[in-house]
Amino acid sequence: MNAMHSSISRRAMLSVAALLLCLGSTEAAPLFVPQKTHAVVIGVLKFRDPGLRSFSAIGRKDKELYELLLKRGVPAKQATLLLDEQATRQGVDKALAQAIGRVKAGETLIVYYAGHGVIYGTGDVAFATYDLTRQNLAGTGLLMSNLSTALARLPKGARVILLADCCYSGRMQRVAREISRLGVESVSLTSADASNYSSGNWTYTQAIIDGLSGAPLADLDNDGQVQLDELAREVKRAMKYRERQKHGFSVHGVKPRLVVSQRKGSALVRGKGPYTIGAYARTKRAGKWETVRIVGRRGPSVQVE
Repeated sequence: MNAMHSSISRRAMLSVAALLLCLGSTEAAPLFVPQKTHAVVIGVLKFRDPGLRSFSAIGRKDKELYELLLKRGVPAKQATLLLDEQATRQGVDKALAQAIGRVKAGETLIVYYAGHGVIYGTGDVAFATYDLTRQNLAGTGLLMSNLSTALARLPKGARVILLADCCYSGRMQRVAREISRLGVESVSLTSADASNYSSGNWTYTQAIIDGLSGAPLADLDNDGQVQLDELAREVKRAMKYRERQKHGFSVHGVKPRLVVSQRKGSALVRGKGPYTIGAYARTKRAGKWETVRIVGRRGPSVQVE
């Protein structure tokens, strides 16, 4: 009788342990599952209208982000890249409609934009397409209100991640909130807040790339994974210290601790005090003050980028 009771107890304990493991795996389920991810990456650095300021294409990061998604395992047939002349209003609308039509419940859609953000009317923002005209922002630009309407066609149980590197990109937070009410889990992580300008540098997109690729600096708690909230803090700190601007971040129905990547390499020994690895600092080079990030140590000295 005692032996039977002991056997039942062991089986019960194993069942409880298995249940806890199952619950734990649900809690830490990856945010980014490549095979179930669709992506539309839009980068507009030059425009048909000569009155719109162009950006340098040297070292462009929008294409690098797209290539990283493919490298991580997003099927090429589920990813679209529109650069410059390809990113007309018609081309963008078509790419979004096709991607939205492919997404099923339990799958993720990533929408990324880099370029100009322009205030439209009272509270709306237009992302500049290649053929945008300032006389007809609503007809030639990608209005955030129109993006909300398009994303509303996603099925319940789907997830959307909105990323943007432009002025007023934080307006995407309203888009995320609106579609979350329709049963779509949503994340908005942008270079600027809804009312802020954004720099013409690639600081934001580089932070996104670092987080999605599992850069050790992005694993702030050294647990071997980069979670969504760590990615958001990477963006926040990069924009604050390098660009002196506010970022935008909101989540709806998504746990901030969900995993976006596994860390590459060993955990960093960050050290203590004001000059820990990963911290930002100011230093003078050639008589000019610059913002740098501490990335390593050599004895009493530190390495920076």
